[in-house]
Amino acid sequence: MSWPASIFSALLTALLGMFVSGTIAAMAVDWYRIPSREGASGYFVISLGLMGFMAGLILGLIVARVVAGGTHPGFLRATGISMALVGGIGLLSGGVTRALADVPPTLDGDPLLLMVEVRWPAGQTTAPVALGDDAASLGLHSIPHFSHTVRASESGPLWMEDAHLVDGRWVVPGAVDVFTSRGTRMLTVNTGDKNTQGFQVPLAAFPRRKDLAWSDWLPNFRPGVTVPPGLLSFRYRVQKVGQPIRTDTLGPFEVVTSSFGFHQVQQEKRTYYASASTFGIRYRGQPLGFDGTTPGQRDTTEGLDRVDEVSLLPGPRPALLLHVDSPTSSGSYYLVTEEGERVRIDSVASGSRGMTGRLLTSDTALFRAVTPDAISGWIDRTSYARPGLYRIGLAVLDTRVASVRRFKADSSAYGIPAVPPLGLSPDERSFVVFGHEPDTAPPPLLIVTDVVADSTYKLPVDTIRMRYAKFESLDPAWLDHHFEWRRGADGVDRLAERPHFTPLPWRGELTVEGDGHRTYRLEKGTEGLRAGLIAFLVKEFNAVPQPADSGAYKVPVTIQGRTVEVAFSSEFGYVAVTTTEGTAEDATLVETIARRFDAALATGKYDDLIGQ
Repeated sequence: MSWPASIFSALLTALLGMFVSGTIAAMAVDWYRIPSREGASGYFVISLGLMGFMAGLILGLIVARVVAGGTHPGFLRATGISMALVGGIGLLSGGVTRALADVPPTLDGDPLLLMVEVRWPAGQTTAPVALGDDAASLGLHSIPHFSHTVRASESGPLWMEDAHLVDGRWVVPGAVDVFTSRGTRMLTVNTGDKNTQGFQVPLAAFPRRKDLAWSDWLPNFRPGVTVPPGLLSFRYRVQKVGQPIRTDTLGPFEVVTSSFGFHQVQQEKRTYYASASTFGIRYRGQPLGFDGTTPGQRDTTEGLDRVDEVSLLPGPRPALLLHVDSPTSSGSYYLVTEEGERVRIDSVASGSRGMTGRLLTSDTALFRAVTPDAISGWIDRTSYARPGLYRIGLAVLDTRVASVRRFKADSSAYGIPAVPPLGLSPDERSFVVFGHEPDTAPPPLLIVTDVVADSTYKLPVDTIRMRYAKFESLDPAWLDHHFEWRRGADGVDRLAERPHFTPLPWRGELTVEGDGHRTYRLEKGTEGLRAGLIAFLVKEFNAVPQPADSGAYKVPVTIQGRTVEVAFSSEFGYVAVTTTEGTAEDATLVETIARRFDAALATGKYDDLIGQ
């Protein structure tokens, strides 16, 4: 057998090795959940494919030369042996790779959730509550056979708010993803109690249809065995992902939640469980359409399986704000209320899921109040908990009476999304947003929308006299300082500039960095302001500027043995004083500088050094 034939046999073997290893790698992407972010999964498949090519090339060449030197040399014999070896190695590698992967079991091709009900002992007289800092949860753990060590785990929600009595005992539902078919399974119940309880779950590696039914209450004890005090019990069943897991009754409405899995989110240093969910809505037991009827009266073109967000509105009668996904657009919001003995559905606005309404208010405290973000996948009970008017898209929603009023967009001006509406007229007809006209370098202006008349008008903002450091500085107090509402002869309130007002003094912002350093930052600062600030430190604090390159970003300044840095950014337009160490003395020094220089700014001495 010649060398060219050996090389050709090796190339054929290499191609097979590349195909086999690439195929195994492609399956491993799913088995091991390798993310596609930044092409990670693609690089993984390509890398293993190239490795398989090289390994096949080397193996094929070795086999070809061995066969060439044997008693029965031949191209087909060498190629057959090397390809058989590659196939065998591929089968073995693929089998081991699959066996070590956490591949979720399926039923009829669908992944599964483990639905659980946890039952408290008979001595529990009050509804159980979560005691820890995090939301209550269930943990599902995989333990290798012939081992007592937890190898892998997933967690899911335990809905303490859904606690209910069954035969005089408190029962709390929960759910968790069935994430693997490997090993035996253990369930833990975590309510914040230090004594987390765990139980073995006798669920088969590959659940069958019989597992769709509830199990008996576990653990089972033989007659005569004393049950430990305080021991919880549970029962379980599997359920296909995407089927209903919770039903909430809100007056005449029922909201049925179907989950496609859970993930943890952090909010105010607390862990919650969010879900990718869809919702079904029923009115007095009947599925709801989106034309104000039920399917018994008219088929609807927008199915209930596309409701992906539900918000509860406060008021004397329950009302819902729904987002309905669309295969051809970002979706739409609908207001669902009860009117007499029938349901009323009003179109609110077009927009994507998560477009939470902005409260319209002239109260600065309410404007600045922080509303906790809703946890994705569940009914939103927080975003509209405060009764009032909310702008959502091109509509104003009145949650007090569950009504909506739509208006047209003004194409001659654009509101700045980063700035919430700055004010609401006393007659509640008009709201104010901060924006600009569509020019190359547009000056700012106020856009006032009268939702009753469906009209807008604009007022210029004089940035020299109507000062603001950055968009975050704008609020109803700023608006009220420069503008006022005047009631016309027609009884309608209109916004107008105040004839006389004193410009607000410039101020810096004092912040604490993650490492403890203090920063005093002046927006719209110029290089001249930095020079003025350094001169102020020399005069008021006996500071000594340290050598620095011309145009340097930071200039070190020593004050009584401690050093601060005075920075200037021409790109972002600010001047800042920062500490270099982060000790308590440095923090106090920067705070003192901030307080005293703010007082100096209030005199107007440095106004000409602040950009507009």
